[in-house]
Amino acid sequence: TNLNPTIDTETLNIPANYSFVRKDRGTGSRGGCGLIVSKKVAYDEKVKIPTNVSNIEATWIRIKSSNYYICGFYRSTGFCKLDNFLDYFTECMNKLKGKKVIWIGDINVDQNKINDLEYRKLDSTLKSFNMVQTIQ
Repeated sequence: TNLNPTIDTETLNIPANYSFVRKDRGTGSRGGCGLIVSKKVAYDEKVKIPTNVSNIEATWIRIKSSNYYICGFYRSTGFCKLDNFLDYFTECMNKLKGKKVIWIGDINVDQNKINDLEYRKLDSTLKSFNMVQTIQ
């Protein structure tokens, strides 16, 4: 991903029936994230979930008809340490307690190394909210 303020959304070739909700990385040559959403779906753009965590690349929307909260995120290992991301995840989930939440993104943790400390931290955090990773 390479989203920063110098990249114009019009140059990204988003299909005509879709909107692009983006979160740019302020510095560097890589990073940022976004969600491509059908224009047939009514949603609140850029839902704010205030946290005390920095260096997070995430953008939120809320689907109006179903009241789902969807987070599009990217965790670069050089930009955001796993513990930092898990703190963000935990704060957001606690603030959205009782809501339907979907996380879509790249967390950059090798799911094939189940004995690795990063994998165990991620797995433990997800399980604490009755969540599992569905795509590996």
